Amino acid sequence: MPAAFLVDREHNTVLDPEGLRARFEPALGAPRIITYCAGGIAAAASAFALTLLGERSVAIYDGSLNEWAADPEAPLVTA
Repeated sequence: MPAAFLVDREHNTVLDPEGLRARFEPALGAPRIITYCAGGIAAAASAFALTLLGERSVAIYDGSLNEWAADPEAPLVTA
């Protein structure tokens, strides 16, 4: 989830809980949620938002797609 999707542009704040829930609905309540992005930095915004919603088993894949894609053994769907 791009961090820009978590911001209320009118007020320049993080979305309210209802807005965040709408964005993360498919993942809420999962046994474990791992956020990722290209390098792991932007994933922190998603992890932060998820913890604001009460999710406690949230992790950030620090190497994210940069690390994953560099491993020829790691599956990667490109289409």
